[in-house]
Amino acid sequence: MKVAQTQVSNKVIVMYLIIFFSWWSLFELSGVPLLGSPLTQKLSGSIIKFLTWTVPAIFLMKRYSNSLYLPFNTILKNKFNLRPYLLIIVLMISYVFIGSWIKNGQLQFNELFNPYDLIDTFFFVGITEEIVFRGWLLNELLVKTRKIKAVFSTPFSFY
Repeated sequence: MKVAQTQVSNKVIVMYLIIFFSWWSLFELSGVPLLGSPLTQKLSGSIIKFLTWTVPAIFLMKRYSNSLYLPFNTILKNKFNLRPYLLIIVLMISYVFIGSWIKNGQLQFNELFNPYDLIDTFFFVGITEEIVFRGWLLNELLVKTRKIKAVFSTPFSFY
Protein backbone atom coordinates (compact mmCIF):
# COMPACT_ATOMS: atom_id res chain seq x y z
CA MET A 1 0.00 0.00 0.00
CA LYS A 2 1.34 3.41 -0.99
CA VAL A 3 1.92 5.83 1.87
CA ALA A 4 0.14 9.11 1.22
CA GLN A 5 2.33 12.17 1.25
CA THR A 6 1.26 15.76 1.07
CA GLN A 7 1.36 17.46 -2.30
CA VAL A 8 4.28 19.65 -3.21
CA SER A 9 3.28 23.18 -2.36
CA ASN A 10 3.18 25.78 -5.08
CA LYS A 11 5.65 27.72 -2.96
CA VAL A 12 8.31 25.02 -3.47
CA ILE A 13 7.81 25.00 -7.24
CA VAL A 14 7.86 28.79 -7.52
CA MET A 15 10.92 29.07 -5.27
CA TYR A 16 12.72 26.44 -7.37
CA LEU A 17 11.96 28.34 -10.58
CA ILE A 18 12.89 31.76 -9.19
CA ILE A 19 16.13 30.64 -7.53
CA PHE A 20 17.44 28.63 -10.44
CA PHE A 21 16.27 30.95 -13.25
CA SER A 22 17.89 33.85 -11.34
CA TRP A 23 21.12 31.96 -10.69
CA TRP A 24 21.33 30.75 -14.28
CA SER A 25 20.58 34.22 -15.66
CA LEU A 26 23.30 35.77 -13.50
CA PHE A 27 25.75 33.09 -14.61
CA GLU A 28 24.93 33.59 -18.30
CA LEU A 29 24.96 37.39 -18.12
CA SER A 30 28.14 37.61 -16.05
CA GLY A 31 30.30 36.72 -19.03
CA VAL A 32 32.78 35.03 -16.74
CA PRO A 33 35.20 33.23 -19.02
CA LEU A 34 35.46 29.60 -18.17
CA LEU A 35 38.51 27.40 -18.60
CA GLY A 36 40.73 27.98 -21.67
CA SER A 37 39.93 25.92 -24.76
CA PRO A 38 36.51 25.78 -26.46
CA LEU A 39 36.11 22.14 -25.43
CA THR A 40 36.78 22.82 -21.74
CA GLN A 41 34.54 25.90 -21.87
CA LYS A 42 31.65 23.83 -23.23
CA LEU A 43 32.26 21.00 -20.76
CA SER A 44 32.55 23.28 -17.72
CA GLY A 45 29.49 25.29 -18.79
CA SER A 46 27.51 22.07 -19.29
CA ILE A 47 28.57 20.72 -15.91
CA ILE A 48 27.56 23.98 -14.21
CA LYS A 49 24.20 23.82 -16.02
CA PHE A 50 23.74 20.21 -14.91
CA LEU A 51 24.58 21.06 -11.29
CA THR A 52 22.38 24.17 -11.35
CA TRP A 53 19.24 22.63 -12.83
CA THR A 54 19.31 18.85 -12.83
CA VAL A 55 20.75 17.93 -9.44
CA PRO A 56 18.20 20.04 -7.48
CA ALA A 57 15.36 18.69 -9.67
CA ILE A 58 16.45 15.10 -8.96
CA PHE A 59 16.64 15.89 -5.25
CA LEU A 60 13.12 17.37 -5.29
CA MET A 61 11.73 14.46 -7.31
CA LYS A 62 13.17 12.01 -4.77
CA ARG A 63 11.96 14.11 -1.83
CA TYR A 64 8.38 14.38 -3.14
CA SER A 65 8.28 11.09 -5.04
CA ASN A 66 5.04 9.86 -3.49
CA SER A 67 3.15 13.00 -4.44
CA LEU A 68 4.22 13.06 -8.11
CA TYR A 69 2.09 11.75 -10.96
CA LEU A 70 4.80 9.17 -11.65
CA PRO A 71 6.96 8.21 -8.65
CA PHE A 72 10.69 8.82 -9.02
CA ASN A 73 11.61 5.14 -9.32
CA THR A 74 9.42 4.77 -12.45
CA ILE A 75 10.54 7.93 -14.25
CA LEU A 76 13.89 6.69 -15.51
CA LYS A 77 12.70 3.30 -16.72
CA ASN A 78 12.98 3.33 -20.50
CA LYS A 79 10.17 1.50 -22.25
CA PHE A 80 10.85 3.07 -25.65
CA ASN A 81 12.04 0.73 -28.40
CA LEU A 82 14.31 2.55 -30.86
CA ARG A 83 14.63 -0.35 -33.32
CA PRO A 84 11.56 0.48 -35.47
CA TYR A 85 12.83 4.03 -35.98
CA LEU A 86 16.41 3.19 -36.98
CA LEU A 87 15.55 3.04 -40.70
CA ILE A 88 13.89 6.46 -40.51
CA ILE A 89 16.93 7.91 -38.70
CA VAL A 90 19.31 6.47 -41.32
CA LEU A 91 17.13 7.85 -44.13
CA MET A 92 17.05 11.32 -42.57
CA ILE A 93 20.84 11.41 -42.12
CA SER A 94 21.32 10.13 -45.66
CA TYR A 95 19.02 12.86 -46.97
CA VAL A 96 21.19 15.54 -45.34
CA PHE A 97 24.44 14.04 -46.66
CA ILE A 98 23.10 13.44 -50.16
CA GLY A 99 21.65 16.97 -50.27
CA SER A 100 25.03 18.40 -49.27
CA TRP A 101 26.79 16.26 -51.88
CA ILE A 102 24.43 17.36 -54.67
CA LYS A 103 24.59 21.04 -53.69
CA ASN A 104 28.37 21.27 -53.15
CA GLY A 105 29.78 18.34 -55.10
CA GLN A 106 31.30 17.09 -51.86
CA LEU A 107 30.48 16.65 -48.20
CA GLN A 108 31.34 19.77 -46.25
CA PHE A 109 30.29 21.43 -43.07
CA ASN A 110 28.94 24.92 -42.82
CA GLU A 111 31.69 27.30 -41.72
CA LEU A 112 29.58 28.23 -38.69
CA PHE A 113 29.50 24.60 -37.51
CA ASN A 114 31.23 24.13 -34.18
CA PRO A 115 31.51 20.51 -33.05
CA TYR A 116 31.86 21.62 -29.43
CA ASP A 117 28.30 22.93 -29.55
CA LEU A 118 27.13 19.32 -29.91
CA ILE A 119 28.26 18.61 -26.35
CA ASP A 120 26.04 21.26 -24.83
CA THR A 121 23.20 21.33 -27.33
CA PHE A 122 22.52 17.66 -27.82
CA PHE A 123 23.80 16.00 -24.70
CA PHE A 124 23.47 18.16 -21.61
CA VAL A 125 20.53 20.29 -22.75
CA GLY A 126 18.47 17.21 -23.61
CA ILE A 127 19.14 15.52 -20.30
CA THR A 128 18.54 18.68 -18.30
CA GLU A 129 15.31 19.58 -20.07
CA GLU A 130 13.87 16.10 -19.77
CA ILE A 131 14.65 15.77 -16.08
CA VAL A 132 13.76 19.31 -15.01
CA PHE A 133 10.83 20.23 -17.24
CA ARG A 134 9.22 16.85 -17.74
CA GLY A 135 10.53 14.81 -14.84
CA TRP A 136 9.94 17.43 -12.18
CA LEU A 137 7.69 20.28 -13.34
CA LEU A 138 5.31 18.42 -15.66
CA ASN A 139 5.15 15.49 -13.28
CA GLU A 140 4.05 17.79 -10.45
CA LEU A 141 1.66 19.85 -12.58
CA LEU A 142 -0.11 16.67 -13.70
CA VAL A 143 -1.16 16.18 -10.07
CA LYS A 144 -2.24 19.80 -9.54
CA THR A 145 -4.04 20.63 -12.82
CA ARG A 146 -5.83 18.99 -15.72
CA LYS A 147 -3.52 17.00 -17.98
CA ILE A 148 -4.10 19.18 -21.03
CA LYS A 149 -3.24 22.34 -19.10
CA ALA A 150 -0.08 20.78 -17.63
CA VAL A 151 1.13 19.49 -20.99
CA PHE A 152 0.60 22.82 -22.74
CA SER A 153 2.00 25.01 -19.97
CA THR A 154 5.39 23.35 -19.38
CA PRO A 155 6.90 24.20 -22.80
CA PHE A 156 6.71 27.90 -21.90
CA SER A 157 9.12 27.33 -19.03
CA PHE A 158 11.82 26.37 -21.60
CA TYR A 159 12.09 30.01 -22.64
